[in-house]
Amino acid sequence: MKYKDAGTSESIFYQDIEKIFSYIESWGNDTKHYFAFMQEKYFKTEEIINWIEDEHVANAHGKITELYAYWDGDSDETVWKVVDC
Repeated sequence: MKYKDAGTSESIFYQDIEKIFSYIESWGNDTKHYFAFMQEKYFKTEEIINWIEDEHVANAHGKITELYAYWDGDSDETVWKVVDC
């Protein structure tokens, strides 16, 4: 789980994702991994994308659950999403 303020570079999050994929390669398919990223930052709903990029989705299938949270810039409410890959 990673919790960072709005000024944090997204590269910090992507480094963790790469680390998880290296664990999957090393440990095989018998493990389940979880991402939980919360960033104190406002987003518009249409700007939201998953942290796991399209080229990794096939390798992540059935192995990763992603939780992300953000502040909705329109409603000023916290949004929580869970995505199973």
